[in-house]
Amino acid sequence: MRSYWNPAARAVDIPVGTALHALRHYFASVLIASGLSVKVVSDLLGHKNAAETLNTYAHLWPTDDDRARDALDDVLGDDQTDAGRTDEASNE
Repeated sequence: MRSYWNPAARAVDIPVGTALHALRHYFASVLIASGLSVKVVSDLLGHKNAAETLNTYAHLWPTDDDRARDALDDVLGDDQTDAGRTDEASNE
């Protein structure tokens, strides 16, 4: 495999020493960051079931807390940290 991988990696400027398996993890992280479901990621990675995918990549899926913050940021904008506070509340 190295006889094919190393020349191909050099041809597209992948850093020396990057294993093919690292690209698999990168691929998975890009899919997850793009919002794809565990089922889709599992299928694309060829895992036997979604549990295998979650055992490996669960830490990459956003939590509900992350989603809640993102939803509010989408509506209010990132610069709304103090929005809705009264002068009294902000002085506490």
